[in-house]
Amino acid sequence: MEKQILDLLVKMDDRQHKMEDRLESIDKRQQKMEDSLGSIGVRQQKMEDSLGSIGVRQQKMEDSLGSIGVRQQKMEDSLGSIGVRQQKMEDSLGSVGVRQQKMEDSLGSIGVRQQKMEEKLDSVYETVKRIESSQTEDVISLLKLQKKTVDFEVDYVNNKLTEMDKRIFNLEKRVEN
Repeated sequence: MEKQILDLLVKMDDRQHKMEDRLESIDKRQQKMEDSLGSIGVRQQKMEDSLGSIGVRQQKMEDSLGSIGVRQQKMEDSLGSIGVRQQKMEDSLGSVGVRQQKMEDSLGSIGVRQQKMEEKLDSVYETVKRIESSQTEDVISLLKLQKKTVDFEVDYVNNKLTEMDKRIFNLEKRVEN
C-alpha cells in the first residue's frame, strides 16, 4: 500500500508539474495577449492620430474649395463685364458703319460735282477754240482766269477727298482697337 500511495503521490506530483507547465504556458499566452493588446492600443492611437490629421486635411480641402468658389464667382463676374464691353464695341461698330455710309454718300456727291467741273472744262475748251480764231490776248486772259477757277475747284475737291480718306482711316483704326 505504501507503494500505491507513493505511486499516487508521484502521479499527483507529475500532474501538478504538468499543470504548472500548463499554467506557465497559459501565463505566457496571457502575456503575449497583453503585449498584443498593448500594440493594438498603440496602433489604435496611431489610427486616431491619423484620423485627426485626415480631419485637418479635409478642413483644408474644404477651405480651398471655398476659395475656388470665390475665384470662380469673380471669373464669372469678369466674364459678364467682358460681355457688356463687347456689346458696347458692337454698338460703336454700328455707329461707325453709319458714319462710313454718310461719308460714302458725301464722296458720291463730290464725284457728281467733279463730273460737272469736267463738263465745264469741256465747254471752256470749246469756247477757247472759238475765241482763238478771233482774239488771242483775250483768250489768254480768259484761259488764265478759267485755269485759276479750275485749279481752285480741283484743289477743293482734292482737299475734301483727303479729309474723307483721313476720317475713314481714323474710323477704321477705332474699329480695330
